[in-house]
Order: sequence, then structure tokens, then C-alpha cells
Amino acid sequence: MQADRAEQRVGRSVLIFSIEFPPHLGGAATYARNLAVGLSEIGYDVTVLTIGRKEQVENQAQIDKVLLESNGIAVKRIGFTPKLYLVVMARALRRLVGQRDFSALIIADSGAQKSSAFFLRLPDLPAWTVFHGSEADNYFGKSTLPLRLAGAPARMRKLFNSLSGCIAVSDWIRSQIVSLLPELEHRCSVVHHGVEFDERLLALSRNDAKASLGINAGKNVVFSASRLIDEKGQDVLLRAFAIAARKEPNLLLVIAGDGPARPGLEALATSEGVADRVRFMGRLDSERMGSCYRACDVFAQPSRYPFDSFGLVYLEANACGRAVIAGDTAGIPESVEDGISGFLVDPLDVDRVSELLLQFVWDSEFRSRLEAGALARVRREFSLNTMARRTADLMFSGT
Repeated sequence: MQADRAEQRVGRSVLIFSIEFPPHLGGAATYARNLAVGLSEIGYDVTVLTIGRKEQVENQAQIDKVLLESNGIAVKRIGFTPKLYLVVMARALRRLVGQRDFSALIIADSGAQKSSAFFLRLPDLPAWTVFHGSEADNYFGKSTLPLRLAGAPARMRKLFNSLSGCIAVSDWIRSQIVSLLPELEHRCSVVHHGVEFDERLLALSRNDAKASLGINAGKNVVFSASRLIDEKGQDVLLRAFAIAARKEPNLLLVIAGDGPARPGLEALATSEGVADRVRFMGRLDSERMGSCYRACDVFAQPSRYPFDSFGLVYLEANACGRAVIAGDTAGIPESVEDGISGFLVDPLDVDRVSELLLQFVWDSEFRSRLEAGALARVRREFSLNTMARRTADLMFSGT
């Protein structure tokens, strides 16, 4: 009986290898965490191997404790060693696999891919990797000189062809990969991101959310959140907001995130005469992000970033019951259904963005219809359960 139970556990045991993992921000980190939670919720025993940073010890410990106590997920963190961390992580992976039998390995981000390709002889178990966005260009297109000198194109190609299969987070990124590696045509499948639903957050009213952020109930809030780089579209959003703000005196723009474009955006807000109606919030934890989503009348981010392979942030807004204005760029149309969960726009069309901002603020029936459609769609198509089951089906359907 004990042997039977052990076999069952081994057959449902997954190791996720990801350099990026919360509290690190970004789509790849969120993906690894959400996949781990989703797999655990459908009965898989999940271990995560990732890096640990001294400056984030307390945050890491809290995150790891919650995952272990709530989902039974064991997070193994290896101290970050600059310049050597890829070698160190490859060795840690070898040790971990040698200590325990796993039924599958997921190489979940580009850092884990490089560690595996350069420093690891893959263990003898089914292994999959995940493509998030710019890997194709970084490895096989405009790769950096150090990567080329290290033989990255040949090493990465060898890695990807040696795996059981590959997962792309969107049809768009799959097309980019397959155009460069045609041999993956029948070995690269698409599994979209999944998002969590916080029912307590969904019960938070718009005005209560505003109050938690110190925002007057009479304000109409536009929210945007990303790493602040030029191509994420906050510059276009600011210009559109300035036009709308001249017509709607209660409009307030809240921007979360940080990055090299922030000084320029702050200067733009001043030159457009709306500096007193724009709040730059910096990086926010998940609780305050949730409050910002619930406080807003619309989430707006007309991104023109050429490697936006999916657009997870738009789904996160939808999961909080808010519709979106998104750039019609790269893989974003796979996360936003135009006219149902929000609107896709030309990311440089300032006037169109401005018109939509005012429509969301002035037309409550229009806004409510979009919000209901957004939440219904994301529950139906983009839950963690759906993401995890599709991933597990790929990995284990033949076993």
C-alpha cells in the first residue's frame, strides 16, 4: 500500500525551474507562481527551484510560507551569486533531481533556459520549456555579442530539440519561435496564462477601494501599471488623459511601476498641465495593486512594446472586474477581446484613447457592460485551473 501511494505521488510530482519568481516582478515570475498554484490545486505535488536575494529575505520568506501552507508548494531558493548564478542554479537542479524522483521538469523562463543550455546535462525525465516573449529575438535574432560568442544559438537550439516539448504563452510567440526553429512546428503548443480570482477583493466597492488609497470618492480613476519604459505607452496615455481632463474635471490618473521612463513621464505630466492630477505610485504590492484595479473606472495601457507576447496585466484587471484599453500590438489581442473585455486601439492614437477614457467615465451603463463581460470571459477562459490542466495534459497525456 505504501509503495502504491509513493508511485502515485511520483507520477504527479512536478519540478518548476525558474530564475524569476515572486517577489520578483514581471510576467515570467507571475507565470511560474501561478502555474505552481494551479498544478497544486488539481492534485500535483509541486516544487519550485529559484533564486533568493539577500535584500528580499523577508518578502521571500512570507511568500514561500504562504505557498507551502496554502498549497503544499515547496520553494527551494538558492542564494544569488552575480556572474555565476547560472552555473550555481544548474548544479542545484542536478542535486535536487538526484535527491528525489520527479515525473516532469518545467524550465519556466529564459534564465532557466540559459542555465540548462550552457551548464546542465538534462536529467533523465520528461522536460518542457516555456517561451514568454523575446527569447526568439534574443537567442536567434539580435542576440548580444557575449551570447553569440558563447554559441547561444546552437546551444539553445540543441536544448529545445532535446526536450519533450515546448509551451508558448500565446499564438503570437509560438509563430515567432517556429519561424526561426521550424523543427518545433509540431512540438510547440500554446497554453495561455491563467489568473487568480480574489472574491474578497471583488466584493470591495469602487468607493471603498478609493478610500483605501486616499482617493476622494468623487474622482474618476484611470489606472495603468507596468515597468515604466517608453514603449509601454504611458506617454500616449498621458497625452490622451490631458485632453480628457480638460473636459472632465474629476479625472485622476494613477500610474504604478517604476523604470527609466519615469522622469520623462513626470516631465510630460507637468508640460501637459496635469501634474496635480497624476499620481506616480512606484512599485506596489499585490494588495495595493488590487485596490488600484478596483478603484479605477478603466485600466488603460496602450502598449506598443514589440515583445508584448500576451498581456497578462489586462487579464489581471479583468479578474478584478475592470475593463481595459490596450494597444493592438504583438500578442495582446489574445488577452483582450475587443468590445467584450475592453478595447484594442492603435497605440499611437491619442484621440481614440482620450475618447474611450471619457466614455468609460461618463457612460456607466457602457462601463458596467464591459466590466461584466471582462470578468465572465476571464473566469471562463483564463483561470489557473484551465492553465494547469492544459499544461498537465501536454506533459502527461501520453503517460
